[in-house]
Amino acid sequence: MSEWVVVARTDDVPVGQAIEYDHRGEPVCVARTSAGLFAFDGWCSHEECPLWEGTLTDTEIECYCHGSFFDMRTGEALVGPAVESIETYAVREQDGDIQVELP
Repeated sequence: MSEWVVVARTDDVPVGQAIEYDHRGEPVCVARTSAGLFAFDGWCSHEECPLWEGTLTDTEIECYCHGSFFDMRTGEALVGPAVESIETYAVREQDGDIQVELP
């Protein structure tokens, strides 16, 4: 069963930035671009590099370790070496908080 979890305040994630949230020992990445707010697995599916340290574009994040690209909307691995997608999560802003629907 999923639940909405407060992961940050709205001001903690400005446009062009990503943060890590520790959810039961596993990182969740929350990123904001001009295209919106996104939440997804915090580790790259290729080598478990931290995606919150990657480079953001409108709807994609590039892993800084080996250059894999992921679509932040769907989690799809777009450019290798990663071939496995990452999990994405519903995200919303409510009353000044960023909330992610997590299992």
